[in-house]
Amino acid sequence: MKGYIHIFQSLPDDDPPELLELHPETTRGFREIQGQKFIDKLIAMQPRPTTTGLMFSREQSEDELVMEILSDMVKRLPLSVEKEECAGTPSTLKCIMFSPIWESFNKDLKGKHGP
Repeated sequence: MKGYIHIFQSLPDDDPPELLELHPETTRGFREIQGQKFIDKLIAMQPRPTTTGLMFSREQSEDELVMEILSDMVKRLPLSVEKEECAGTPSTLKCIMFSPIWESFNKDLKGKHGP
């Protein structure tokens, strides 16, 4: 049994890329992707910070909890959202997207492809 264990321990951790007729850079790319996935999983497992403004009590029902979160969100949001006029150079993407030509083009597309 010790002989088998010694044989298994003497084997390399990874197969060389030449064994599968791969380019040596493929293993490096694979390890980079594998490392990035590992880091992403570690980040996903970290505890999320909670908002300190909300105080949850154990007696709250789910509906009350949702209403409390929504009321907190409403307090943080602006009362209205206004369309900004283009100020500065007229070549910016924002100005192009809000120009009358783009709006008429968008209406034409909606008319051709349905609502």
